[in-house]
Amino acid sequence: MKRVFALALAVILLCGLAACGGRDVRLAPSAQPAQGAIDPAKTVSVLPREKQTRVSRSDMTVLYYDETGASISVYDAGAKQLWRALPETADGAAHAMLRVRVLVRDTVCELSSQDAQAVPGGPAAKIADGALRLTYEFQKTIGKTNVHLIVPLTFAAEDGTMRVEVDCAALKAADCGRGVTVLSLEVLPSFGAAPGEAGDWIFVPDGCGALLAAQDETPLAVSLPVYGDPADPEGPAARVAAFGRKRGEGAFVALVQEGDALAEIRANRPGGPCSTVGAVFHVTPSRTEGETLHLLEETYTGKLSLAYRFLSSESADTAGMAAAVRELLVRDGTLDVAPKRAARAALPLQVELLGTAAFAVPGQGSYVSRHTVTTLSQAKDILSLLRSKGVGEMDVILRGFLRGEGKNGRLRLLPAVENDGGAASFATFAAAQNAAVFPAAGALTAALATRKGAFDDRTVTLRTVAGSRITAESIAAPTEKSAPMNRLLRSARAFPCDGLSLTDTGVLLPFGGNGGRQARKAQVQSCLSMLYAAKPLTVSGGNIYALKCASSVTGLPNTALCTGSGCRAVPFLQMLLHGYCDYSGAPLNLAENAETAFLKAAEYGETPAILCYYNDYGNAETPDNCSYQQAASLAQQCGERLNAACADLGDKRITDHEEVRPGVFATTFGNTSTVYVNYNDADVTVHGVTVEARGILRVN
Repeated sequence: MKRVFALALAVILLCGLAACGGRDVRLAPSAQPAQGAIDPAKTVSVLPREKQTRVSRSDMTVLYYDETGASISVYDAGAKQLWRALPETADGAAHAMLRVRVLVRDTVCELSSQDAQAVPGGPAAKIADGALRLTYEFQKTIGKTNVHLIVPLTFAAEDGTMRVEVDCAALKAADCGRGVTVLSLEVLPSFGAAPGEAGDWIFVPDGCGALLAAQDETPLAVSLPVYGDPADPEGPAARVAAFGRKRGEGAFVALVQEGDALAEIRANRPGGPCSTVGAVFHVTPSRTEGETLHLLEETYTGKLSLAYRFLSSESADTAGMAAAVRELLVRDGTLDVAPKRAARAALPLQVELLGTAAFAVPGQGSYVSRHTVTTLSQAKDILSLLRSKGVGEMDVILRGFLRGEGKNGRLRLLPAVENDGGAASFATFAAAQNAAVFPAAGALTAALATRKGAFDDRTVTLRTVAGSRITAESIAAPTEKSAPMNRLLRSARAFPCDGLSLTDTGVLLPFGGNGGRQARKAQVQSCLSMLYAAKPLTVSGGNIYALKCASSVTGLPNTALCTGSGCRAVPFLQMLLHGYCDYSGAPLNLAENAETAFLKAAEYGETPAILCYYNDYGNAETPDNCSYQQAASLAQQCGERLNAACADLGDKRITDHEEVRPGVFATTFGNTSTVYVNYNDADVTVHGVTVEARGILRVN
């Protein structure tokens, strides 16, 4: 299945390249990145704050320019801490204010603001109207090509925030020969770098979020494409373009606000004195395969911008970072001011029902046999069973019930699943069971159309993992057509359901199209806004750009991919979204250990979720956790325990989260209620209360 999926993605990628003017460059076999002679004196910043030039102040944030090191620094008056763009400690690393990666015919060159490739005299600096403008000029001859680049950066302190901006339209390749392409810009890659001490850490948006201990001497490098890499849908990805660092009593968190769809979050803990974290912008998206560099889009000509917030005292933690990022997302319009979650008397159970599915046939290679596994009549039986087990509220996602999963712009049931009165009858029955119905549809591909024949999206394809079957989604690269979107809007208004479950918009953002990936993101947001006007939406995956119109999120990551020494997962995404919308992780019955998954749901403030179907055409000797009888029993057990502790906390924000004892976590909601979760096999007493083994306890 993975091979077929990868092949399909490759085909789509090539089609996207043809559509967006992408091209391939054969790299010189012996080509090495061109490096200048780095002056160690320019890679550090040692000028005291009092001798630096003050640019502007906003609230507790003061921006300075260090003319000696040609760098900036920010003084946080709250924490009484100076954050430098270049470290005070020389550690032999090539720190810089700006790095530029350039393709010169068949050679990739790396230019740095602090090395000999910059024009002597440093950047041209101008302070006006509370802003600092640094204009970097690079000039170098590579082969027979004269490279002459001008890159302007603007810094300002406003609204308690340090803002950094690059206008890519002003990025010039002056007096250059043909064949010069700017591939990427790395802005402030060493901001805040300093020798790590006990308690210092770096935050990266890996999965739900992860902290890297800065003092740990185990080398670790993290690269997270924002909104994922279309060529590696199961690889590392950042759902939100944020990163940060804690040092001593202070911390900063940064959010990419413009150019986020082109960004990649990078952190490097080299095992030496200074760890780094920052963002690189792939202004000309590319991919290297062997000696060939594939240019995926035209060079981006819009703006890139980052916002840095500085935190002190009790706010200098992941909860404070999440609160700051949420405020920035609301201010720039990515999230709405008003919460999207519906008022609930209890935690809703998310029930994902599979209508049609494909099963691998033993001994026949990749051949699959397609079956109807749940009809609407059988779905009624499942809801009745769940209701009889005390499940109070349900959100029912119908996966594999629609023709083409709605990707042709029409919401029509497959004949094989439609019976007993059809969709209208089922919606009426579901309402009587206190269940809301959300047919699964592909809004992105419906809005922009798919390449005919690239996928057969009639059914949900399943594969066996640890005795369970899980869905494997198809991601299609869209083209720009509005007719399917208009049909989908009309269908959504007329189709008898409470809302739509969107399977593609929050999972992966393709390259290509007019304006490139950044324009594609804005296009998706516009489509979602129109759909939201017709029906409430639940969105898969959790990519932050898709959540302004989401009443709930499915499949929100609750783990981090990076593991090992000095690396631990934190519920950053959950802190960002709790109280704004409901969210769930992977279905409990698909977990390797359902009880551990239930404890994680309590710790991270999730709503419980199950995936099931009525008929099993698989191997009868393999325990099937997706059998609706087993799934219903699990939902009853977990739902009762979660509702007893967390039923009234859905509208509260997560204001604190910490590991108070080994294997015991405390999550505070709204500064009023704390939920303790004990993963140990023995009772643990903490803060004057005893938490049972493998149990949860709420304290107000």
